Amino acid sequence: MINTEKTEIVQKQVSEWLNDKYFSHYLVVDLPFNRKHYGFEQATEYLKIIVKRFEKELVGRHWNKKPVHFIAFVEKGKFHIYHWNLLLWAFQYTDQELQTAVDKTLKYMNLDDNVMEIQPIEYTRFHLNDYNVKELESDNKFHVNSYRIFSSEMLFYL
Repeated sequence: MINTEKTEIVQKQVSEWLNDKYFSHYLVVDLPFNRKHYGFEQATEYLKIIVKRFEKELVGRHWNKKPVHFIAFVEKGKFHIYHWNLLLWAFQYTDQELQTAVDKTLKYMNLDDNVMEIQPIEYTRFHLNDYNVKELESDNKFHVNSYRIFSSEMLFYL
């Protein structure tokens, strides 16, 4: 059972942890319409395929030797459809290079333009951090649904 008071504490702690970090870009990845029925594990595997292609388009063939690191948050949303918010450490790339990698990924995978959206993070990072932690929840014993937050290292076993 969700404990509202402890949930607020956990959300505040994770948000404060994020406030000490600097990210360059915010990438949103939404499941394509024909995959909206996927459960969590299936959806995460599909995310892995999309992000891997994005990394290949951005970094090149050996992307796993110098990947773009990120922290991701899983959202299920009010329509119970998974999407991810990725906070990227991509300072070495221009906005145009990142957008081109998104465009090439969408084209290569034959995905709709709504599947991926990237934007630079400017002065709204504190608000953005609060937004990202909104679906983290805790019970009375401080058990957190921690599967909703992960890093690039965890997703790709780097």
